[in-house]
Amino acid sequence: MSSFKITMTDETGKAVATLEACLRGAGDWSPFWAGKDGPIAEAWAASRRAMFLSQGRSTGTPWPDYTKQERKYYVPVKKWVLGATKVTKQHLLRWDKNAGAEPGGQERLFPSMALTTHKEFIYRVSGNVATMGTSVPYARNHNLGQGAYNRKWKTKKGVKVIQVPTPKRPLLAFGRPFMLAVRNELQKIAIKQGGKVGVTSQELRERGKLARAVRGLS
Repeated sequence: MSSFKITMTDETGKAVATLEACLRGAGDWSPFWAGKDGPIAEAWAASRRAMFLSQGRSTGTPWPDYTKQERKYYVPVKKWVLGATKVTKQHLLRWDKNAGAEPGGQERLFPSMALTTHKEFIYRVSGNVATMGTSVPYARNHNLGQGAYNRKWKTKKGVKVIQVPTPKRPLLAFGRPFMLAVRNELQKIAIKQGGKVGVTSQELRERGKLARAVRGLS
């Protein structure tokens, strides 16, 4: 029996989420991992595109809408930067006026998770562990709901600063589409090697381990 593990870690190397399963009757399954241009990396990127476009619903972790403070102090700035007359829930964590499937020129977080070719897209393989994520430093603030946006403006008495807390909008949940893509790739590798996938859907749900820690992304 051969096992595989997919893990997301934060910048300290601490595991944030892990998915484990097994193959029976399969030999060398290193092609399963491939590289940034391989099927697993693309499946992860595709699942992140769906996550952004559905505001987290596709991974089962729907993002909260803009808070009252965000609408008062953050959204007006975002509207001005984007040149938009209206900013809606579809613009959550997006810096593109249309907030569509293709990233805008001012965006960083979305393409760093949704495009395997982006310089900040993380996909590293070491032995039987693959690490996926983004190197954008503020990603962990959104993932954990920590930190704050500081809105500053000048007054007659000096500079006034309002801190707007960052709501938790999870970025790490695997989601069913990604888990199914992983299973499909496992089946392909097993069939090529004359083996079979020894994990049923029920077993995968039972063995699948999605552990969250109070940390962010790679």
